[in-house]
Amino acid sequence: MIFLSRPVIGPGILRGLEALLGPLARAGMPPAQGVRAVYAVLTYATGFVAWEIPRTRRQPKATYAAGWRREVAYLPQSELPFVASVLDELPEVAGEEQFELGLAALTVGLAINPEERRWPEPR
Repeated sequence: MIFLSRPVIGPGILRGLEALLGPLARAGMPPAQGVRAVYAVLTYATGFVAWEIPRTRRQPKATYAAGWRREVAYLPQSELPFVASVLDELPEVAGEEQFELGLAALTVGLAINPEERRWPEPR
């Protein structure tokens, strides 16, 4: 991917960004918040694809799953009780369902107005 190897800034990028910021602004999101949202989604999607490709696209999903089972089998289960309990879930961390879960969580967070954000006070 070209944009992973060097900065890509040009008319196409600018027009695409304008096309995304317009609807966000019309929906009530200030452009400064909108640009952060656009790039949060872009970097999440790019990073997820980079994570997913070698795990589930360049090899069969069954091979990826077998790798998890093999590595867990090398260690005593008493050392990994939580990992062992989710062994069937681990091959899915590089799949579509995981992508959708992360994207949904990200977009919910992006809908929060940063000026209204209230973090819990430290104890």
